[in-house]
Amino acid sequence: MWIDGVQQLPDVTRADLVAEGASWGLSEASATSAVNETLAPMVAATRILAAHDSIAAHVPGYVRGQALNLLDGKPARIASHLPLMLRDRLGTPQPRD
Repeated sequence: MWIDGVQQLPDVTRADLVAEGASWGLSEASATSAVNETLAPMVAATRILAAHDSIAAHVPGYVRGQALNLLDGKPARIASHLPLMLRDRLGTPQPRD
């Protein structure tokens, strides 16, 4: 899937998302609102919703990290000195029973 001519998700920026929305006929203001009103709740959700055990170690952290980068005007890419899959945990710690 291409977003404003960008093929790789890690390279997509908030500006790309807004431009893609505008290419679908939204005004720039509406596209900006749609992007912001989607990303901010995604970040919040990764902090409060429990993830299934099969994805809890990494997926919430990926989603949150990429959404925060986009909100900051950066590419979605998560920078790390280690390959991300070698990190013990990217997700939000969940309570243990």
